[in-house]
Amino acid sequence: RWSGSGTSKALVEHKGELRNLIPENALVVAGNDASTHIVLYHLNRKGWTFEQDWLFPESLKTQIEEGAEFLFINSNRVETTSTLMELTQEPIFKKGGLTVYPLVSPSDF
Repeated sequence: RWSGSGTSKALVEHKGELRNLIPENALVVAGNDASTHIVLYHLNRKGWTFEQDWLFPESLKTQIEEGAEFLFINSNRVETTSTLMELTQEPIFKKGGLTVYPLVSPSDF
């Protein structure tokens, strides 16, 4: 799992680009990551992870309030959930099934 397969392969292949895409101290929300560690390890970032598309608007709002600035996701959950779309901005990265969204600020909801 650490070397990447499926949609996590994009994470491994583009981790340098992804690390340069966001500030070094930015907190992120990342998934799907059943290990709860691999995505954050490859990104060299701190934050929250989720698995099995268990990303819900209420928890994402809380994470934004606690400082989350970006969402890394390897599914189409945001595009299919209007309440999640309201918490994200236009994607800044989209390759190999991995999408990175800047998150709205807490004052926007």
